[in-house]
Amino acid sequence: VTFNLSEIASIKSSFEFRTFDPEGLIFYGDTKNGADWFVLSLKEGVPLMQISKEDVLVSVAGTPKLNDGKWHTVSVESCSLPFTSTVNPFAKL
Repeated sequence: VTFNLSEIASIKSSFEFRTFDPEGLIFYGDTKNGADWFVLSLKEGVPLMQISKEDVLVSVAGTPKLNDGKWHTVSVESCSLPFTSTVNPFAKL
């Protein structure tokens, strides 16, 4: 799916997933042919959010571990930078 990001004022995405795997990519998105990007992944079961924009890299990790085989809801939203990432209703990254 391709979007013209110059016409988008805000972003909101939400989805559910479950896994027993402690490592892996959950969500990836980029703009400017990959120059700016956003990654949500698991590292040792813990969610890790990474954003690269205009040569600035931000990485944030948080609990709880999500590789427990239960369904988890992930929501990512932004009206501009910074992003807000929510895992389940109460845990924010």
